[in-house]
Formats: sequence, C-alpha cells, structure tokens
Amino acid sequence: DAVVLSAGFDYFTEGEGMDRTFGVDAFQQTLLEEIPRVNPKTIVTLFGGAGIDCQGWLERVAGLVHLWYPGQEGGTALAEIISGKVNPSGKLPVTMPKRIEDHPSHPFFLDPADMAKHRAVYGEGVFVGYRGYDAKGTEPLYPFGYGLSYTTFAYAGLKLTEATDGSVEAAFTLTNTGKRAGSEIAELFVAPPAGGIPRPPQELKGFAKVELQPGEAKEVKLRLTRDAFAYWNPDTKVWTVAPGSYRILIGASSRDVRLISDLKLGDPR
Repeated sequence: DAVVLSAGFDYFTEGEGMDRTFGVDAFQQTLLEEIPRVNPKTIVTLFGGAGIDCQGWLERVAGLVHLWYPGQEGGTALAEIISGKVNPSGKLPVTMPKRIEDHPSHPFFLDPADMAKHRAVYGEGVFVGYRGYDAKGTEPLYPFGYGLSYTTFAYAGLKLTEATDGSVEAAFTLTNTGKRAGSEIAELFVAPPAGGIPRPPQELKGFAKVELQPGEAKEVKLRLTRDAFAYWNPDTKVWTVAPGSYRILIGASSRDVRLISDLKLGDPR
C-alpha cells in the first residue's frame, strides 16, 4: 500500500508579506528522509507558494504532487489524481531549483539590509525565472512548464506562416499516443537572433491546452504578433524588433522541446 506524506509551511512561516526558508523544518525533513526508507511507495504532497529543498529524499519516493494552495476541495482533488480517477494536466508556472543558490535572484533577495528596508532588489534584470536558468545553463529540479500525465503526447509537423501584417502562425499536430484521455499544454518559445543587447536565450510567447482522447490527433495553431519578437531598447526607449533569424521552439516544457523551426525576419515594415 502507498503512503501519502504531506509537507508544507504554516501561516507563521509563509503568507502575504512574509517569506520562508527554502528548506522545511528539522522534524519534517526527518519524516521525508525516514518514511521512504520504510515504505518506498511513499507519495509526497507539498503545500505552499513555491518549491522546497528536495535533497535527501526525492530520489527515494514514488511520487511528488505539488498542491500549491488547494482550498477546501484540495483533498478530493488529490485523492482523484493519485487514484487515477482524474488525469492531471497542470504545468509549472515557475522553475523549481535543486538548490536555493541556483535561483537567478539568489544574490539579491537575501540581503539583510534590503530586507530591513522592506525593499526588493531585482538585480537579475530580464533574466528572471527560467530565463536566468537558461542563460546560465543551470539544470533545475523541475523546469518551467513541466507537468506529468497518465498518458503520452507526440508533436509533429511544425509549419510557420508569415502574414502580410507581420504576424506569424505556428501550426503543428498534437497526438495522444497513450491509453488514457488527457490534456496537454503545448508551449511556444521564441529564441532571438545572436548579437545586440543581452537577451534571454528563449521566452514563452504562446501556449494552448488541448484535450485529446486516446489515439486522437488535433492541429494546434498559435499566432504570434510582431510584439512577440520585440525587446525594449534602452537607448531609443522604444520596443524594437531586430532583423535576423529567430528560432521557434514548441514543447512540453522549457527543457522538453519537441519541434524547432527557424524564421527570418527583415526590417519592420
């Protein structure tokens, strides 16, 4: 039999205007390390607004479910997911780091002087979140856009079409290759041309949630306006689209890219 073990933070350690540590307290850490030794079929459920330090136990548990702040029906939702009644389809809106030091903002948000002044310093600039992980080549615990399902999905046939107004349509086929009905969130990232001012290696510019029966395939179309290729030019103080070769990436997460195609953009019309 499986054991469900919950870990989280109470309202004394996490809430509005109140930060908490990356690790859990010593008692919970002991439970997380010792219970899987007794029963390797342990499923850990996390409650909280972000990830936690999973070192020392993650590799020994059978499953990990992050519930965020689930509300009064959270228990029902959890039971339906781990029992298989419901096929989960959520994707991470953040990156989960292996270590707190891996977070792009780590050098800035732990300054006691700034904390005493109730001031947040965003020293990472445009390299916030997954953009910073990608720029530094840091391997996350779970990447931005990650999520599991009881079925599997295949991506194929990416085609890019540029319209006269400068917008671009990305079309591809998404197929449920498993035995369960499920929903997949396909994500579109844009990688800018080399050169110019420092920019993230890729940025999310579109996504679509698609429900599919076993064996079913659907064409997915995502439209990118000219703004999807623009960056803020600090010299001219305007949004700018640099001419050059852009890369369009389609995948199941920021680190699980399934389709790639290049797009040449000229000077703005």
